[in-house]
Amino acid sequence: MKPEISTISRVLQSWHMGQTYFQKGFGLRSEIRPQLQENYCSRIVDLMRARGFRLEIGDLTFRLAEEFGFCYGVERAVEYAYETVTRFPDRRIFLTGEIIHNPHVNKELERMGIRFLPEGEGKFDQLEIDDVVLIPAFGVPRKELDVLSEKGCVVVDTTCGSVLNVWKNVEGYGRREVTSIIHGKFEHEETRATFSRTSLHPGSHYLVVRNKTEAQYVCDYIVAGGDRSDFIGRFGQAMSEGFDPDVDLARIGLANQTTMLSSESLEIAEMFRVALAGKYGDDDLADRFISFDTICSATEDRQGAILALGSEHVDLMIVIGGYNSSNTANLARVASGFTRAFHIEEASSIVSASEIRHKVYGSESGHNRETRTFDWLASGPQTIGLTAGASTPNNQIGEAVERIASFRDTISSSYMAVSKKKSNPTAIIPEAPGKITRKKKKPKILAVVNPDNCTGCEACIPFCPVDCIEHVPRDLSDNVYVIVEPVQVRFDECIGCKICVNVCERMAWDAIAMYPTAQVEEYFGIELHDKYEDAVAAHAPEEVAGD
Repeated sequence: MKPEISTISRVLQSWHMGQTYFQKGFGLRSEIRPQLQENYCSRIVDLMRARGFRLEIGDLTFRLAEEFGFCYGVERAVEYAYETVTRFPDRRIFLTGEIIHNPHVNKELERMGIRFLPEGEGKFDQLEIDDVVLIPAFGVPRKELDVLSEKGCVVVDTTCGSVLNVWKNVEGYGRREVTSIIHGKFEHEETRATFSRTSLHPGSHYLVVRNKTEAQYVCDYIVAGGDRSDFIGRFGQAMSEGFDPDVDLARIGLANQTTMLSSESLEIAEMFRVALAGKYGDDDLADRFISFDTICSATEDRQGAILALGSEHVDLMIVIGGYNSSNTANLARVASGFTRAFHIEEASSIVSASEIRHKVYGSESGHNRETRTFDWLASGPQTIGLTAGASTPNNQIGEAVERIASFRDTISSSYMAVSKKKSNPTAIIPEAPGKITRKKKKPKILAVVNPDNCTGCEACIPFCPVDCIEHVPRDLSDNVYVIVEPVQVRFDECIGCKICVNVCERMAWDAIAMYPTAQVEEYFGIELHDKYEDAVAAHAPEEVAGD
């Protein structure tokens, strides 16, 4: 099979950069882990996890959404930043922009000596060949990566695997001369990086729609036409140069900014499918409409956890995350559907029992207006829901609980002792009275490669957000040199994100529940190595742990 252009370009670019381009970190995780735990973890959050995501202090009950805070992509990006500081202690280190949308984390990186490149023209002028540049988790536009390659400085790319997956789809649309319709915010760093990928193929186009209202306008234009000048005026900043709505909406492919509201993205995809079917008929639809759900699984999980919390009674919700964080804004949007919700930037935004600073509800991420609400915390028993965006560390949640509890003057010395200890999620916490209950885990979903289909191209490896894929050579003791080698998975690292399944051109991957080895082998008709069996014993639920 002929390799796609995007894969070739990535390989050539990596070759051109040589040892100055790093996408997999520096293997210093054990060295930086204590510092990360000290800066970002929380014993109070550990305690809430252990107690079924619930904590009672005086007449206050805190309920923590079961999915919250740092996602794997963010955790990976922050880890790589810390590893970079450790690996290059004597070099200037720059970020092309905020590594993630959280002020607490970005301030901490600045404190460590990492500098932020200025926005606008001449952004990279100050860079020298000995400098180190970190690419944020959102990625950067294609042109910026080209400039960094020409500069010759060290580049540490922390782009999330979920974002890379979206790029792959958009590049594929461009190769097929299909217009990319991107559900996102055109000013967002991730979306700008995504639509820049259409430039890989001359003549390809993109259009960014922010919400269902904009999507409906475009769908109406597809079905019945409209005022071309009005269309261009409305989407001028959100479409590719030379975009013609009378021509370029005949064949479209859907993609998402990975942090958008999942349900809305699915609705928008369906709106476009119906519009194209109405215009051209169902028989021609397969050639005119392509859609992949590229919402990050962590984004979906956090939104689902908010909805689950909403099925119980909560008097108010505290949603913690940067005001420019799209995924946090959408968590607040979901929460506001069932109770009063306050989107705060960090724990210090909770000023007192009578004052809280928060983002104006409904304001877009590009318009981060802050307001103050007074008398927000009622007297008497209150149930307070908590969650945090994917860029928010656990210590901000723990500090928020401490601040709120302190307003009642009922927080006990035992809980204060918990908060002052270093975090250790697996430890038993003797200071906390009461029974500790742990939620039973769902069966883990793993990605498994079928070696009969795998060509060993390694295209999946850069996409993996947790580095669980490795290229393991076969035993060559018989002096037979095998050129094509299948990749293998470290099952103790796999988180079941299924990104590798989506990016593989050979369809060599599948994702299955972690069942006994014999069942997996029967499913694939292959023999799995011993490490899979070890992983089953370590992680599978009791009812499927043995064969």
